[in-house]
Amino acid sequence: MSKQKTIAQQVSLKGVGLHTGHAVQVVFKPAAARDGIRFVRTDLPGQPVMKLGDMDVISGGEGGRYSALKQGDALIYTVEHLVSVLAGLGIDNITIEADGDEIPGFDGSADQYVRVLKSAGIVELEAAKDYFHVKEPICVSRHGASVMIVPADELKISYALEYPYPALRQTVTFTVTPETYEKEISSCRTFCLKEEADALLAKGLGQGA
Repeated sequence: MSKQKTIAQQVSLKGVGLHTGHAVQVVFKPAAARDGIRFVRTDLPGQPVMKLGDMDVISGGEGGRYSALKQGDALIYTVEHLVSVLAGLGIDNITIEADGDEIPGFDGSADQYVRVLKSAGIVELEAAKDYFHVKEPICVSRHGASVMIVPADELKISYALEYPYPALRQTVTFTVTPETYEKEISSCRTFCLKEEADALLAKGLGQGA
């Protein structure tokens, strides 16, 4: 039976938010079994805690291109790459302290998060890992995009991209493990078309890109 995991020691990094352009320091700390993934806004009064799964997840709306966590009045923006890394590396329990309102974007990939978390060491805890088991197909579609989940014995992801440009028509399939995540997925970079970038800038976003 697979065991839950955390990091072996505290590590930190600094960067700039992709959308806000704000400088932020992020500190990663080990956590006990079943503590889960917790974000802490250390710059706000009372240092509010946002535990993944226990708070609202909001998006930037049409064309906003970010996911944020919200607990009361506390927000932390653009968490998707970091949360992807935690899932990809199998880290179940960790405390993430941020002294700003947005996680750094770096080069538009998850690679730097992989490197810093692996430098901390990833260790097993005594508790067994929890799993969601998909029992029947689930499909969600909106504005020409679809996500379908079907039962399987392993986590396998197939993705198809189709923009109205030949170079942006691609398909790929991965069986996700920590090894394939680090080698094949983490260095993939966020992209957008120039007209999409212009629209983001017009909304006051993309200031740190």
